[in-house]
Amino acid sequence: VHPNRVLWPLVEARFSERGARFRQATWVVSYQGSTVNQQPATADDCPVERRVTDLRMVLRAEEVADGPADEASASDAFRDGYRHAVQCVARMADDRTVRDVLARLRAGLVPHRQHDLVTVLIGAGDRSLERLDEALGSGDVDVRHAAAFALAHLRSSAGRDRLVAALDDSRSTRVEAASFVLRELIVSGAIPEGDAFVTVRRLTASVDPRVRAQAVRALVLFERRGPAARVLEQALEDSEPEVRRTAEETAVSLREAKLQELFGR
Repeated sequence: VHPNRVLWPLVEARFSERGARFRQATWVVSYQGSTVNQQPATADDCPVERRVTDLRMVLRAEEVADGPADEASASDAFRDGYRHAVQCVARMADDRTVRDVLARLRAGLVPHRQHDLVTVLIGAGDRSLERLDEALGSGDVDVRHAAAFALAHLRSSAGRDRLVAALDDSRSTRVEAASFVLRELIVSGAIPEGDAFVTVRRLTASVDPRVRAQAVRALVLFERRGPAARVLEQALEDSEPEVRRTAEETAVSLREAKLQELFGR
């Protein structure tokens, strides 16, 4: 099975760029306007005496006394204060911080806020490897997806190694969590190129439709011919609507990539 020469490099580049921006904490999205200059916070910008205040802002931005009712009504001062807090908490995050962030993720926050809390999880790095690994088995989908995303984007390969192991776990929640970042595991090399399609094909046969859907998404990394084409055709006939919809979207992406390869459009 051959890699898709158009889509694989695009996914790989996006993974690398996104991971770098997360690790530098320069991608704070809640309450931010397009004009905000998001430079990384330095050690001098993050005094120890502000840690409690910054952590409260990061965890409870919706509840602070002078907080906005919604993103559109946020003042420039609030935007700057929130961005600064996220960057500093990510820079100084430890295992206790990760514990608090994972607990807060259970509150059903809006996607932008979840994104910023993941920045903090990534900032903790290998210091919270065990806690993030444990969170892959959470019954809360937001918690386990955030943990999986953080593990995939840690600077070291230790987090991705944990995710690859989770794909073979006997606990379905851990398999589902790891499958959420399956494409990242493939393009990062955590799953060797020679094993990638075998892994994807195995996961498309999972009893869990969520895992099947994630595996079908990963088919964009392979050329639509031979075994890969057969797996996609089977997914188009899947009993679950979500899997079929994902297969249709994947087929469109592969078709557009082929046109781009052939005609440059």
